[in-house]
Amino acid sequence: MKLSAALVMFVFLAVSFVLMMHVKNDVQALQHRRAALVAEQAQLREAERVVEAEYAYLGRPDRLRTYAEGAGLQPVTSGQIKILSVTATGGRL
Repeated sequence: MKLSAALVMFVFLAVSFVLMMHVKNDVQALQHRRAALVAEQAQLREAERVVEAEYAYLGRPDRLRTYAEGAGLQPVTSGQIKILSVTATGGRL
């Protein structure tokens, strides 16, 4: 009886050990995945800052004005703006 109880206890401890090691490996894998995602998030934030800075630089009014003048563009006048009113009747304009 003592031998069977000891055997059951040994099997229980062995199964517990195997399960605990499996959980430990899963946790380590998740920690590595999390670290990779945090690093990727930092890279994406930096890329976003760069894009915002480029957008701010490219959209500067004085820079745009220089390119527009170089292309021969003029500011829009009120005569160039037309208000259109379109009504749909029976699917036709």
